[in-house]
Amino acid sequence: MNFLPSPVELGAPEPFHSWREGQEEALAEALATDKRFVALSLPTGAGKTLIYMIMALMEEGRTAVVTSTKALQQQLQGDFNFLRDIRGKNNYPCLELGEGGEHYDPRAPRMDRNCDAGPCLDDFKCVHRDEGCSYFDAYKSALKSKIPLTNYSYWMSSYYYSEGLGEFDQLVLDEAHKADGELAGFFHTELAPTDLALTRFTRPTTLDPLEWRKWAKNGIEAIPKKGVPAIEKFKTKLSRVKGMDSSWVVDEQDGMFTFDPRTPRKLATHLFAGIDKVILVSATVRPKTCDLLGIDSDDLLFYEADSLFPASNRKLVHIPTIRVNYKTTPSELRVWVARIDQIVDRRKDRKGILHTVSYKRARFFAEHSRHKDILITHGSRDTAQKIKKFKKASAPRLLVSPATTTGYDFPGDQVRYQILGKIAFPDNRSKIMQARCEDDKELTNYLAMQELVQSCGRGVRSEDDWCENFIVDDNWVWFKNAAKKFAPSWFIRACGSARTVPDARYLKVFRGI
Repeated sequence: MNFLPSPVELGAPEPFHSWREGQEEALAEALATDKRFVALSLPTGAGKTLIYMIMALMEEGRTAVVTSTKALQQQLQGDFNFLRDIRGKNNYPCLELGEGGEHYDPRAPRMDRNCDAGPCLDDFKCVHRDEGCSYFDAYKSALKSKIPLTNYSYWMSSYYYSEGLGEFDQLVLDEAHKADGELAGFFHTELAPTDLALTRFTRPTTLDPLEWRKWAKNGIEAIPKKGVPAIEKFKTKLSRVKGMDSSWVVDEQDGMFTFDPRTPRKLATHLFAGIDKVILVSATVRPKTCDLLGIDSDDLLFYEADSLFPASNRKLVHIPTIRVNYKTTPSELRVWVARIDQIVDRRKDRKGILHTVSYKRARFFAEHSRHKDILITHGSRDTAQKIKKFKKASAPRLLVSPATTTGYDFPGDQVRYQILGKIAFPDNRSKIMQARCEDDKELTNYLAMQELVQSCGRGVRSEDDWCENFIVDDNWVWFKNAAKKFAPSWFIRACGSARTVPDARYLKVFRGI
């Protein structure tokens, strides 16, 4: 029985006229605690967005909603029209640089006509800044809004480089399983040879972060306060290098210098911005996620809801094949291809996805599979285009992709089976990842499990949806036990194994198709 007023009565838009199972319980837990941090592990179908939106509407003060991608910003704004969206200046066209503007240059690429390259960066008194500028109008609207919406990059930039979006009582971190990566990514800095040429100071001859910090400080002081956009972007990079401490990792590859915080949790204050209540929401947020952000367990409420989707509709089955890693030989990969072909053989009446983790492995499969006639592959530049083609295509089709583990949904007949060709362990070849894994022996397994759970979630988007999931990497045998604490319990309960490829007929009987 519902014990709260309906969502509409609490301020939600008309489509949200009733509560889903479990929403009120999660909301009540989050509202009742006096702890600063609330982590809500809410699986797909739990209605996590409505829960934190109601928390924002019930709060007397302001709530900032931060999510991971511009596409999610667009989706949230479409569902909740009271949100005021704000993004980086490069998302807004500059009237002065556009046709008819005083600084219009017809030879300039369209991407160089946005507000991040506007003449106001160089002391130009723009008549549109007070009213009419697409960026500053959006910024002022967000500044006045009770619930502004933005992405991680803009959120941290706004407080790191300026005064931010004002005072808040609550902060919602949507897609919170990505928050630690977003934090590390914000401070990651690259200096190319063209950047280094913009300062007259000779760069340090070592990779000592303190030497580079001193160099950056001198470089900022030597550059004029205002300058062309390229100079302003360079100064932004220098400001991050200037903020390093001795624990940062500096690396150099082919003349490109990179700077990364070894321990991003030290910088989490730039994410939390001193806000009294921080709500972390995701289908796969774990206590480990909070630990990576430096959140003290004594100041954390962790709430995990069970999945409303039957385990039989989203089962993950391991089929013995080979261990897939960088040592895998071409002959072993042919065994891998043959096993995947066996799975496809029995599912020629439907569409599926093969997650390969790497483009190299995707190409190998495409070259050696018996099912070349039904494959859809893509490169790094045409992912969205090929996914759109796959969604519209009729069965049988198999999308072979290293890039669809997150950010894309395939409900219903768009995908009825997925094959996980490899456990997506992070690439540990970089100096910074080696340092972080040296400090945290659990990090590799945590990141791989996050990716695995997200991958399996692409094909089941509602309670009556279903999708078979298969894993053909024998690393699963040890990985499941080693990393199960980094997965929601509802996911682990849906995991199983089979000696051979299961026949697909049981799903046809189960769903009557």
